[in-house]
Amino acid sequence: MQSADIIVLQFPLYWYSTPALLKKWLDDVFSYGFAYGADGDKLKNKNLILSFTTGGPEQSYDTLGYNHFPIFELIKPLKQTAYFTQMILHPPIISHNMAYVEGVRNTPAGIEKKATEHSQRLISKLNEVMLLAS
Repeated sequence: MQSADIIVLQFPLYWYSTPALLKKWLDDVFSYGFAYGADGDKLKNKNLILSFTTGGPEQSYDTLGYNHFPIFELIKPLKQTAYFTQMILHPPIISHNMAYVEGVRNTPAGIEKKATEHSQRLISKLNEVMLLAS
């Protein structure tokens, strides 16, 4: 990770946060003396891209939606992590409505199409950040 210029956190938003395994990884890796503290500057000036999916539609992430909070409110802990570790946080890549429930919501082909579009947007962002860094 020290040799990386760009770090991508790719995850499904799970109960309004990162999945537990990603949270554990962040706790283990973004440690005192590495990511913060007196000598903890190993992530300083590294580019961070949050790339994630949600199960609900975009309009549900609003004060009037059934999730009650805008998506940017829900990712504030990750934004603060980036600031605290002195990383350069880029606008997130988000794909909504990625849940598949057979006969109820979406189709496998529709989810695959959305996943392909998501990956294309992420690749474009990575290329953009690499150009800025060079």
